[in-house]
Amino acid sequence: MPTVGGPARLRCMAKPDETVWEIEPHTLAKHAILRGYLQAWLPIMSKYNRRLVYVDGFAGPGVYKGGEPGSPTIALNAFLEHKQRDLIDAELVYIFIEEDAARVSCLKEELEKLELPSQVTTHVEHGTFEDSFSSVLDAVEEKNANLAPTFAFIDPFGYAQAPMSVSERFLQFERCEVLIYVPLRFINRFLGMTEQEPALNALFGTAAEQWLHALLRDEERGWPGEDEAVPVEHRSGRGSALQRHNVFGDATAL
Repeated sequence: MPTVGGPARLRCMAKPDETVWEIEPHTLAKHAILRGYLQAWLPIMSKYNRRLVYVDGFAGPGVYKGGEPGSPTIALNAFLEHKQRDLIDAELVYIFIEEDAARVSCLKEELEKLELPSQVTTHVEHGTFEDSFSSVLDAVEEKNANLAPTFAFIDPFGYAQAPMSVSERFLQFERCEVLIYVPLRFINRFLGMTEQEPALNALFGTAAEQWLHALLRDEERGWPGEDEAVPVEHRSGRGSALQRHNVFGDATAL
């Protein structure tokens, strides 16, 4: 497998050892995308649905060392601080999945600080994204039921924890959407390593010939700055249904 070129200076995306860590500039960009998307999604979907669900697959501790809000608080504030909050009258269910026990405890403490109206319910799940989310999908499929309109935010460390197969299962349900972060610059350093190919195949949900071709095309257009991000939309669905699978990575400036 050829190696895609690009800047030699790459940001490390290993899991932090600390329960709470310093926020990175690219995280601020991701949170801006998440906030903007939810502020558009909530009023539109609440017009036609009485219940909406938000899932954060890698919720973290809910706060950073400098006091900046984590993605769970960003998602809740997208509703709490919305200019049209009074028009969003659907029941809102927020599910936060986190693998680390200490971060789960920290997240619960952060959520307790918020004054949430009765229409908002939060659930913190201690477990991995793949196991926790898959078990939910298993239960729904066994009952041959449907999911309420659901928005899932998937922002893992690295690329080995969020196989595309899980989000593809999720997207078979109507009115469900995924926003997933793919760290292209980080992935670039592992291209050409045979032992990494299975994990990359799982991430992209396809064989190496296809996803590598897409990355090579991006290389031809040039690599952006380290702290830049752009959403790229992928749609899939069954029958007449249309689901949105939004993938964003370090591509072009916001």
